[in-house]
Amino acid sequence: MSVAGLVAAAAAQTVTVTLSSSQNGMTVAPGATIDWTITFTTSSGDNAGLALLAADLVQDPNNPASLD
Repeated sequence: MSVAGLVAAAAAQTVTVTLSSSQNGMTVAPGATIDWTITFTTSSGDNAGLALLAADLVQDPNNPASLD
């Protein structure tokens, strides 16, 4: 396969990353636990699956409470 073919094949594949919480849009008490779900979805039929995807949530330095 040529380099152009590899680029075209790589560009055709899609991975969608979704970060969601059941507390989205709600007011929560200080110190309350917030649950997070990270979902990865791959496009079908044009890839070999998802081998590895790592996520690292980094806290905003302006947030007064620590992430555990």
